[in-house]
Amino acid sequence: MSQIARSYDIHGVGLVVRADGAELAAVADRLLGCFSPLESGGGDFELRLRYGQPDLFQPQAKRMRQFWAGTLAGGLEMIYHCAPGRRLVDLPGRCRMHLDLATRSAEAAVAPGGEWALAEGCLVPMLTEVMCLFGQHVVHAACLAAGPQDGSPGVLIAGQSGRGKTTTALALSRGGMQMLTDDGTFAVDRGDGAPLAAWGLPTPCKVLDRTLELLGWLNDLPRGPGRQAGEHALDVAPTQAAKRVVVPAVMLLLDAPNGDSHRIVPLDKVPAVEAMTSENVRAFEQSSSSGSARAFRVLARLVGQCRTYRLSAGPRLKELPELVAELLACGGG
Repeated sequence: MSQIARSYDIHGVGLVVRADGAELAAVADRLLGCFSPLESGGGDFELRLRYGQPDLFQPQAKRMRQFWAGTLAGGLEMIYHCAPGRRLVDLPGRCRMHLDLATRSAEAAVAPGGEWALAEGCLVPMLTEVMCLFGQHVVHAACLAAGPQDGSPGVLIAGQSGRGKTTTALALSRGGMQMLTDDGTFAVDRGDGAPLAAWGLPTPCKVLDRTLELLGWLNDLPRGPGRQAGEHALDVAPTQAAKRVVVPAVMLLLDAPNGDSHRIVPLDKVPAVEAMTSENVRAFEQSSSSGSARAFRVLARLVGQCRTYRLSAGPRLKELPELVAELLACGGG
């Protein structure tokens, strides 16, 4: 089987992918193809994609501890193992990926027929780890651009699962903002004291039946399977949106929706940092230089540069874009 090489310049981080066959290479291209190829042959991180039995890397798994287990879209079971400097992503019966952060390399073994599970199940978790190595930290928040140019002000929407993060982001996108992602925002330290920038990795939005009722225009979009009954996967943010860079200026932390009207109140920085930390930092390496410690510092800076608000959204979502535009007009922090 011929090996196919791809390279991607992901906001200054070079990723080289070597895939055994066109089908595996196409999975990487669908997720990352909007990024330019590297101008030189070498990259910062290398990924090998090959076909193999899903029990590959079993010895490494035995030396790690299970950090997280859950279900992704389409009922895809995922188990995440961690050890200092190493990660293992296991999609039982479909594919398994081992990351070695010290050598800046990863390898994935995909069972025949398991290609569909590779992108969201392995490549997205890998990117969160790779970008963190180079100072770009993932934040569990939706991200929208308030203007058409790179460097436009950005809006971040964060909150506990079920608070309506995706619904709120979709409502703002319908009102004229561009959605970059509904969950995978990367905060970028540009140095020289500049504010943090951000970009988003577009993946299918997980939309509930209730959201389809509130935002009827979504019913015209093709739907994929969700994790459970009443949930759907919709492609809303275009792949090219991953190339956009914004400067976060407003952060909305969601309270539970209400049946009356939109309630937006300013939020002090300390409770905002506490809320963002509880949603984003899961420490398994206890040191001041660990990824979790660096992520905390990034979150604190991100909150510091934004105007922070609590939002309890009401049912009239068409009114929400105008209210958020007013917050942006007040200044970016």
